[in-house]
Amino acid sequence: MGLRARPVPARIVDGIVHFEAVHVSKDYGTMTWRGTVREGRLEAEYVWEKERLLWDTRREYWFSGMLSEVGK
Repeated sequence: MGLRARPVPARIVDGIVHFEAVHVSKDYGTMTWRGTVREGRLEAEYVWEKERLLWDTRREYWFSGMLSEVGK
C-alpha cells in the first residue's frame, strides 16, 4: 500500500502499553493507528483517509485479539 514499516512510539501507563502512529503516503493517503495492549490483549483501531479531487475517503476499522502461544 505504499507504507513502509517503521518503529511505533509506545508508552506504558499502569501496566498498559499505549501506542499511536501516523503513516502518510502521497499516493494512498494517511493511516492513523491507536491502541492498547494489556495482559496479552490487543485493542486497536485505525483510520484511513484519502483526499481526492471530486470526493474524499474515510474508513474506520477496529479490531482486538489475544496473544496465542503456539504449540501449548
